[in-house]
Amino acid sequence: MKPLVLKISGINSFIEEQEINFHHLTELGLFGIFGPTGSGKSTILDAITLSLYGEIPRSGKDLSGIINSHCDRGYVYYEFELGSKGEKKRYFVYRNFKKEKGGATRTQEVKLCDITDMENPIVLEEKVNAVNNKIIEIIGLKGNDFTRSVVLPQGNFSEFLQLSGRDKRDMLERIFALQEYGTHLSIKIRNYKRKLLERYNFIEGKLKVYEGITQESYGRLKEEKVLIESHFKEITEKFKQIDEKFHLNKELYGLTKEYQEYSYRDKELKGQEDEIKLKKREYDLAERAKNIQPYIQQKNKLEAQFAKVDKNYSESIKRLEDIEKRLNKITPLYNEAKEKNQKHIPKLLIEKSKMKEGVRKLEKLEKLQANYLNLEKDREKITIEILDVKDDINKEKEQELELLEKIKIAKNKVRGLQVSPMYRKNLYEGRELEQEYKNAQHQVKELTINMEKQLETLRPLRIEKKEIDREIEQLIISKDLLNKELLKVEEEIKSIEGRSMAAILAKDLSEGESCPVCGSIHHPQKATFQDDGEIKRLEDLRDKKRQELEEKEALLEDKHKTLQEKINLIGIKEGLIKEWQNNLKNLKVSLEEKETNYVNRLKDLNVEIIEEELKDLERKDKDLEILQNSIEKLEEEKEKLQGKISKNQENLNKKENQLVRIRENIVGVNNQIIEIKDEIKKVCGEKNPRQEIENIESTVKAIENKYKELKKDFEEYSEGKINLEKDQRGLKATLDQLEKDRIDNSKLLKEMIFENKFDSIQGVEEAFRTLEERENLINQIKGFEEEKIKISENLKRLENGMAGRSISEEKWNEIQREREETSKNLESKKQELIEKNTQVRDVKKKLEELTKTLEEKKIIDHQRGLLDELESLFKGNTFVEFISKGQLRYIAREASQELKKITRGRYGLELDTAGNFIIRDDFNGGVRRGTQTLSGGETFLTSLALALALSSHIQLKGKAPLEFFFLDEGFGTLDRDLLEIVINSLEKLHSERLSVGLISHVEELKQRIPRKLIIQPAEPGVRGTAIKLENS
Repeated sequence: MKPLVLKISGINSFIEEQEINFHHLTELGLFGIFGPTGSGKSTILDAITLSLYGEIPRSGKDLSGIINSHCDRGYVYYEFELGSKGEKKRYFVYRNFKKEKGGATRTQEVKLCDITDMENPIVLEEKVNAVNNKIIEIIGLKGNDFTRSVVLPQGNFSEFLQLSGRDKRDMLERIFALQEYGTHLSIKIRNYKRKLLERYNFIEGKLKVYEGITQESYGRLKEEKVLIESHFKEITEKFKQIDEKFHLNKELYGLTKEYQEYSYRDKELKGQEDEIKLKKREYDLAERAKNIQPYIQQKNKLEAQFAKVDKNYSESIKRLEDIEKRLNKITPLYNEAKEKNQKHIPKLLIEKSKMKEGVRKLEKLEKLQANYLNLEKDREKITIEILDVKDDINKEKEQELELLEKIKIAKNKVRGLQVSPMYRKNLYEGRELEQEYKNAQHQVKELTINMEKQLETLRPLRIEKKEIDREIEQLIISKDLLNKELLKVEEEIKSIEGRSMAAILAKDLSEGESCPVCGSIHHPQKATFQDDGEIKRLEDLRDKKRQELEEKEALLEDKHKTLQEKINLIGIKEGLIKEWQNNLKNLKVSLEEKETNYVNRLKDLNVEIIEEELKDLERKDKDLEILQNSIEKLEEEKEKLQGKISKNQENLNKKENQLVRIRENIVGVNNQIIEIKDEIKKVCGEKNPRQEIENIESTVKAIENKYKELKKDFEEYSEGKINLEKDQRGLKATLDQLEKDRIDNSKLLKEMIFENKFDSIQGVEEAFRTLEERENLINQIKGFEEEKIKISENLKRLENGMAGRSISEEKWNEIQREREETSKNLESKKQELIEKNTQVRDVKKKLEELTKTLEEKKIIDHQRGLLDELESLFKGNTFVEFISKGQLRYIAREASQELKKITRGRYGLELDTAGNFIIRDDFNGGVRRGTQTLSGGETFLTSLALALALSSHIQLKGKAPLEFFFLDEGFGTLDRDLLEIVINSLEKLHSERLSVGLISHVEELKQRIPRKLIIQPAEPGVRGTAIKLENS
């Protein structure tokens, strides 16, 4: 992978978008990222991991708090390239995060695109999990592996070079992620054993449930089921006969009941005939009254209309008289108001215009006065601010002098705490010799204890092997004896068969099969054995002996397998003990050598306790680091203070210029105020123009309102008089027409009453029925006649259907009762059969489950035995040590190649018999020496080679090589000479396909790096972290 572009916004200390062009940054191979502690250097590495995997190594998938407190959103954009020159592919991944109310962070948008063809980008994924999985698929590394490959913490590998014993084994386990084969594997075995035990206990409990479930009980249930099926069949046949009889009589019973119902209804209809005759007469009268009713309704309507119009005519006469009186009263008042509105208002409006001019000038005066007051306030405020700024500048200059004194004192203390690099190196080498001596003592003790434990486990294994050997010998003797007995029985059978050859030939002869002696296919009398019972007894005995022989052979085979397993296990343990004995011998030799080296080094250093000296050295280093940090902070504080003084001086100059401008403005505004006051007096005199305008407007409004009110009343009364006079003429004409219509209607009504044979209007109204009432009468009449016909037809139909037959209620109830009892018996037997079938099915299922459960119990017993053996084999860390040694040998070879490149072929890295690193000096005849003898620069180069080898090893998991990595080393602890060696080595390290980035805050290192990314810390309230690309 080759990084191209990284964009960050709103993440940690980054607020505004910052873009890093890696193509330019990594162009020369070696580059650096520099900035003070806490400036945001690590956020750049975090942003790459966050964009690819949606998580940060330090916090995992918990992203709460990654968004800057001044932002509610943040995003990362990362563009990278994969593949060789001919098959390069380019991608970008983008993630947008949103801050929730509770403080949590949610991924709002995510996108992964293939932009190999920039004009036609391909969106690969747009969901969080899909993007994560696709990134792993493209790169071939998970988040942790990617981080371990890209960021190489040199300090860890420097420490790794010097470790031995248990500490080294623990670190190997962490580096190679071998926890799965050590502690984790043992835990897995124990957990699996616990689960198997739980399952075993469950099966034991389950088997108790199947108590009483046997093949015999299953057979008894099946016999009971056959008996119930037979009874069920008998009852079913009986029910069929009764049900057939039931259905035949059910039809006859229905016809009989229906005939009785129709006969009863026929009698009811004959009793209703007189009532129907009355309804027919009522309907006839209603039909004749229907023809007269419209004339009666017209008469009533005309009478009502005449009365209503006559009343309205009388009321309109009274209203007209009232309006005329009001109109005579309001006319003179209206004329007077009209005259005032036309003559007086124009004069008032001219006066109002003059006053408005006065108001405009007054408003201008007020603005000038307000401006004058504001300028006076500004003058006072600026004067106070100038004094405050001058005080601040004086105080800050005093603080600057104090900081300079503190920096001077701190630098003097630093010189007093610095220690010679050679003394430091010798002291650390002494501690390493001491640790090696103690580790060797511990290894000798631990190996001795392990050998004793293995010897203890070996003794019972040898006893078990002897016991199995004895059992095999007994089984062989028993097998030989059975073979002899079987041979004897077979010889006796052959002797008898020889005497009865014809019987033997006829023994397997079937009817229709040709006889080998006479050729006949019919065999009425077969030849028989002379002593058939004896042969059968011998054959049974032979079969029994054969079965016993097979059992012995199977048991013998099992014993041989068990014996071989014990022999293999004894061989493994004896080999292990022998190897440990050799190791113990070598360790004791090594222990004596280490003791000598350790004692000599104590004499050379002229110290009694190295650890005390180291603690004192560590205290000095810590004090030195604190002082250096303090100096950096004081320098930063001094720069900030000088910046403040500069800004305050600039601010002071601005404010003094501002004060001069304010004073000039005050004089100009005061002159304008005097001029405006003279102009107002000329226009308005001593009057207040605003008050005068209000008085004029009030007078005009009163005159206009009075005129409008009187005009409205005058026009309303005049129009009302005209409308009433018009209405009166219309009402008079309507009354005359209604009187004529009343006379015509009376004549027609008398003629219609006579024609329809009624005596009076009252008789017509009594006979009249509504349409609904008439329809109801005719429907009752028609319904009666139709039902009478229907009943007559049904009675004839039923008589024909019954054909003189009938059935009594008692007989029908008896048939129903018999059918119901038989049905209940049938249902009871059916339920009994269902229950029995269920029992048979359940028992069969339980038998099958019991068989499976017993089989599972057998499998679990076998697995538990295997797990017991596995657990004993994985006790301790023997397996992890074996794997880690293989991995370490591979890493040592790779690191040796890297070290040769860096040192121009001088040094190589190897492992000794104890698995510790040793250095081979090819410029000095291939002399091998311990890593504790290396100088500071040599230690750095060796640990760097080791780090690169591990990175390559991790990258083997990936699909494409990572073409860059960051070296996170505490360069601040290196002196100038050692730093020179480091820089020269790193300059040789990079290549066309590998860029090396250094993360540091050391100034000397910064000057040597050709391309560097400068991280500028965030300024509270001003901006977030900013970045700047620099060239040397």
